[in-house]
Amino acid sequence: MHESALRLVRAQRAALAHRWIDRFLQQYGIQTPEGLALLTLAEAYLRIPDAATGAKLIAEKLTDGDWRAHRGASPSWRVNALTRGLMLARWLLQPGAAPKHTPSLAAYLMRPWVALSMQMLGRQFVFGRDIQQALERASRRELRRFEFSYDMLGESARTDADAQRYLASYHAAIVAVGRRAAARGSSAANDGVSVKLSALNCRYEPLQFEHAVPQLIEVVGALARAARGYNIGFTIDAEESERLEMSLAVIAAVAADPALQGWDGLGFAVQAYQLRAPALIDWAEDLAARAGLRLTVRLVKGAYWDVEVQR
Repeated sequence: MHESALRLVRAQRAALAHRWIDRFLQQYGIQTPEGLALLTLAEAYLRIPDAATGAKLIAEKLTDGDWRAHRGASPSWRVNALTRGLMLARWLLQPGAAPKHTPSLAAYLMRPWVALSMQMLGRQFVFGRDIQQALERASRRELRRFEFSYDMLGESARTDADAQRYLASYHAAIVAVGRRAAARGSSAANDGVSVKLSALNCRYEPLQFEHAVPQLIEVVGALARAARGYNIGFTIDAEESERLEMSLAVIAAVAADPALQGWDGLGFAVQAYQLRAPALIDWAEDLAARAGLRLTVRLVKGAYWDVEVQR
């Protein structure tokens, strides 16, 4: 299994080797202090409302890394040029390395450059403002070899009206993706749509299990049947660990729907960092056998680990 995973990752990286931004992400992976500093900056900077705090964040994150260790390490000259720029930025931002007041001034002057860089980095993960824009970008020649699972970002229903709005958006996304999909063959070979249960019910909370889960089963089942009708994939995303049992109850009920028998498009995400991830994969295998489905399992590092570690 280890060798198979390595082979898949290497093939994916090779397929993206012609894109300098992917070379950059490979050089500065999240497993390195420098990659972690850049991704933290990318996530936080654009949310900061005032210039002073933004400048402080830039100074903190760009002085954290040993950029010199990456000098000339990438086969891309663009990545190596950016590395030299980061080395220069670190030197300018270090107290005592340059004339008085230079570090704070440099941080202010770097703000437009950092904002532009973070937007470029963000476009690797956010394909558009709506599903049509995302589909147009995915149709570019260099991306046609890949399949995508389209997900809305930032959704979380606070009211029933929010949940109804997100439900309508998911239906619209299924229709839009489905119209471009191949009508025959494996659903897993086509693009798909990912949904978050927290977007579909405003009381998706452990204490509201008996109230929320039956409603979610009905709503998610209808979405899954629509996805099957268009022969596209349908993935239920992972969320906070305390909601996992609710999510599994919904997934098990939807998988048992007679209308989905024989379908290979239903799947869900597993937070690979959790200790119960192996047991969860065993549960998925057993569920697929009982339901007569081929479930797809998406292993993810986990977007909630920082919050859960803090808790």
